[in-house]
Amino acid sequence: MLNRFLIEYKKREAKKISARTAAFQTEKKALYASARKQAKDLAREATACLEEGKARVLALKNDEVRADKFSEDVVPIWHDVEDSTRRLLAIYPAGLEDLFPRRSNAINTASEMLRANATTRSEALAECVEKADSQLYKSKQDEMVAADASRLIKQYKNLLIT
Repeated sequence: MLNRFLIEYKKREAKKISARTAAFQTEKKALYASARKQAKDLAREATACLEEGKARVLALKNDEVRADKFSEDVVPIWHDVEDSTRRLLAIYPAGLEDLFPRRSNAINTASEMLRANATTRSEALAECVEKADSQLYKSKQDEMVAADASRLIKQYKNLLIT
């Protein structure tokens, strides 16, 4: 009897397991089918995007302007500039050769003057500051006089009106 009970129990467990296995297999097949469908859709969309990109690239390539077109326009102008530069250098040949040494000499002379006249510079600076201070003081006084005059005029008008 116990043997029979165990056999029945094993049969029921086997049925449950086979039902679970069948359900699992069904779900697995559905998942695989869905994944295959999504992969096909994705491949189709990717192919369409690639074709669209290819068409855009071809359209852009057809709209391209050749660099030769612009260089053909620029080359004569550039030759004119070169010719003008050559003529200018022929007129003033020593100008460029003499420019840098003259500039260097002028800078060196100015630097020496600054170093040699340091006391004179400081005196001039002090004098300049003193003049600026006196002008500032005078302008403040003028401002105060103008304000006093304005108040006086207002008072005079008030006396005349009343």
